[in-house]
Amino acid sequence: MSAEVVLGSIVAAVAVYGAALSTMTYRAQRHQHRARIRVSVSHGFPVLGGQVGWPQLQIEATNIGERPVMLKAAGYKLPRKGESLALIDPSLRTIPQFPCELPPHQSGMLAEDMADIAGSLARAGYIGRVRLVGFVRDQEDVEYLAKSIDFDVNDWRRLAG
Repeated sequence: MSAEVVLGSIVAAVAVYGAALSTMTYRAQRHQHRARIRVSVSHGFPVLGGQVGWPQLQIEATNIGERPVMLKAAGYKLPRKGESLALIDPSLRTIPQFPCELPPHQSGMLAEDMADIAGSLARAGYIGRVRLVGFVRDQEDVEYLAKSIDFDVNDWRRLAG
């Protein structure tokens, strides 16, 4: 092999390596700067002045990204396609009215009495066990979903009534 062929091969290999490294760097930076919200659903009880309130279903949104995210809605996706139960005026909240900004590494929570959720679901025609998926939606209409939970409409209506 001549020196020109060897040198040409080395230059080509360095060019391919540089292009691959640039692509990986671009993707890593792009991934780092996108919005990232972790959503979870849990049960809880509000405690006010030593009094324990009605059981509540809570949605917590945590911004695990590096930039603030504007949230515009939260609620529960229902089993029938396209249906959801929005938390418009929850009984408890740690974030302001929507739309609101969720800064990096901060979280916010919305909660509604389980009896109220059961009543809303019953009015929408749901009975028995219903699979709910908590969600939070940002101003770019990206939905962030929690793991699904089973909610028994009949049990919570019976306890409330």
